[in-house]
Amino acid sequence: MTQEREIKLYSIGSIIVVLFFIFVGILTYDQLKERYKDYEYERQGASHVTTRDGVRYYLYRKENKAVVVPLQRKYKKFDIGNSGMYRTTKFYKGHVDIADTISYLFHKYPVTEVGKEAFANCNELESVQLPNTIEVIDEYAFSYCDKLKTINWPDRLRIIEKNAFYACSSLSEVELYGDCRILEDAFYGCESLERFIYKREQVVKPKPETDSSKKSAFEKSIAGGAFRQCNNLKHVEINAVNATFYTYSVNLIGDSFSPVFAGDTALKEIHISPACRNIFYHNGAVYDFNSLRLIFCLPTVDSIFYVPEGITGIYAYAFQEVPIKEVWLPKTTKYIGEHAFNDSTTIHMPRNANIEIKDTDFYKKQTIVHY
Repeated sequence: MTQEREIKLYSIGSIIVVLFFIFVGILTYDQLKERYKDYEYERQGASHVTTRDGVRYYLYRKENKAVVVPLQRKYKKFDIGNSGMYRTTKFYKGHVDIADTISYLFHKYPVTEVGKEAFANCNELESVQLPNTIEVIDEYAFSYCDKLKTINWPDRLRIIEKNAFYACSSLSEVELYGDCRILEDAFYGCESLERFIYKREQVVKPKPETDSSKKSAFEKSIAGGAFRQCNNLKHVEINAVNATFYTYSVNLIGDSFSPVFAGDTALKEIHISPACRNIFYHNGAVYDFNSLRLIFCLPTVDSIFYVPEGITGIYAYAFQEVPIKEVWLPKTTKYIGEHAFNDSTTIHMPRNANIEIKDTDFYKKQTIVHY
């Protein structure tokens, strides 16, 4: 009897061991299958790569995060030389649901980022559901998604990187919390975009940013050219208490400067809440509340623009890409930044005024009329 019992226990134990190795084998096969699709995830510093419900993720064990990446990329060599690059070979379509956590090898990874070029050139992508765990939308993440109409904006989203929604020509509305920074050309060329609402900051702040590579050179809210060439943008509402703008921009060619709404021919005015501490809007222009300087002018102002009395300066590139003929500066003007005006603009300046002018060629380029 004892011997039969030992045999049964041995058999059960053997079955358990076999099942365990089968389970491990399945996991290993799945991992190897994903691994040999491409090695780019290793180059990106990821620990693992996996696909769940049709969405591909890189998993970072050290940072404890999962990042949404292109569905499939392969290394292709150039015709000349031994170098090459990774290129997307399979694209997302229709509606995509992104998970909030990914379980892999007994560890849970929160999905915190839509990676660089994750959905780039997905011409048949129509809508995306982002989880509230998303904090970063990286460079070119949704660029050239021509049919993308619907995307939700997570409460914890804290940065939209450069060119993230470049040329998303079907996107019609953007509504973000003021905790989120919007970098250069983030929504460049979104031709159907009609509404942008920058809501008041949340009472509970998102966790602090730890990835230094995602920090902007300026701790500001909305960067230069962020909504450039959004030709149908009609309604802009700024309710974030700490919102501000800057005109500095970095592109592939080099440093450039551009107003936030440059080329937006339908935008007639901006609604800025009186609660905003840093900026205010008046008659076609946005001003720095603290320095009393003009930050930028809307491209739809009249051909003759009078800067209000009491304004002390004009920021760099404030009137660039604005089809304006004449600008009248007040007697309180003390500062004019680099390339503040188009070369064809006539500047009316107070006679004998003590103005600090940053542009060394200012008097050569501009037509100056003293009054």
